[in-house]
Amino acid sequence: MLNMIMRITEITKTPAQKELAQTLGSLIKKQCSQFLPVYNAVGPLYRGATKGKDIILNLRSPENRVPVSLEPEQQKFIDENLIEVFGPQCALRSKSIFCTGDLDVALEYGAVYQIFPKNGFQYMWCDFKDLVADAPSEFYRNLDSEEIRGVDFVKKYNFHSNEFLSEAIAKEKEIAIRGECIAIDTELAFSLFPNCKIR
Repeated sequence: MLNMIMRITEITKTPAQKELAQTLGSLIKKQCSQFLPVYNAVGPLYRGATKGKDIILNLRSPENRVPVSLEPEQQKFIDENLIEVFGPQCALRSKSIFCTGDLDVALEYGAVYQIFPKNGFQYMWCDFKDLVADAPSEFYRNLDSEEIRGVDFVKKYNFHSNEFLSEAIAKEKEIAIRGECIAIDTELAFSLFPNCKIR
């Protein structure tokens, strides 16, 4: 893990970089103040994606995400169980973007951005570092058989809604984010905030 001691005001870069760091830092402090203590405590949240020309993006979670590695019916089953336990506004798989505290995992999905969820975001995570890659075969059997449902499903696989985000990032779990986020190209983010502190 990175040594996290330097404050944004201590960056000694070019004047343009210092100005950008101050501008982005102010924006993040205003729009992402709920997430900022987590970032300052445990470090970045990453997302790998196909890189376009933009190095700073405003992301919004999808309304009907097409699953990449699960069958649509499997994603629907997971969402139905999450709704039953946490309600329809929770971070459903079909309505979230996926992030991780593990830079190497994010790199597997393309160019890496540091993600700063905006205030009011919802999040969900479970015991698996990557739900698709790390879940045991019995998890998939249950997705097809639908034998375990509702509270039993959520408890068995230890899903967390809007709690223990620092732990999820530190343990490098897959984290579903529902809401808007500021995404900054990770190389730029590290150059502006080299020790992952924005104060």
